[in-house]
Amino acid sequence: MKRALLIFFLASQSVLFFGPQARAQVACPSGWIPYSATSCGPAPNSQQSPKPNDHGAPLQLGSRWGAIATDGVKGVLGTATGERSEQGAAGKALADCQAKGGAPCKLQISYANGCAAMIVGGRGFSTAYAGTKEEAIQRAMAVCRSDGDTECHVYYTDCSLPRRDSWP
Repeated sequence: MKRALLIFFLASQSVLFFGPQARAQVACPSGWIPYSATSCGPAPNSQQSPKPNDHGAPLQLGSRWGAIATDGVKGVLGTATGERSEQGAAGKALADCQAKGGAPCKLQISYANGCAAMIVGGRGFSTAYAGTKEEAIQRAMAVCRSDGDTECHVYYTDCSLPRRDSWP
């Protein structure tokens, strides 16, 4: 049993060390384009423009962050979605992992305005983010299978999409 845990831990660390580094990237609604890493605005010549409020001003969407934290040795997963900041999401995911018995918990991925997936296989796990759940699953699955793992399956997926904060 200890050998299996050691193999899982080493495999998960190698996936994390050699796997792609995740960076949060904005996933804007249709008809919008990213203006920065955390904000969207209407695309020029877009057929779908943001709906105005009662004052005629465009709707303001606030970024939402999610995160995944794990204790790879114990197999504990902590998550957060819908947070207003990257730090808030990371802190909540780490706290969730620790509340479930993880120690030490490690932040695996944080993402804004998109979706994340965790894939578990016989040799470890992988995480990825994208604009949709399907894309995130495909990316994480590709990393899992890249080592020849045939036991890859979806363990977790969720989204943190932009939300209206308030009218300007």
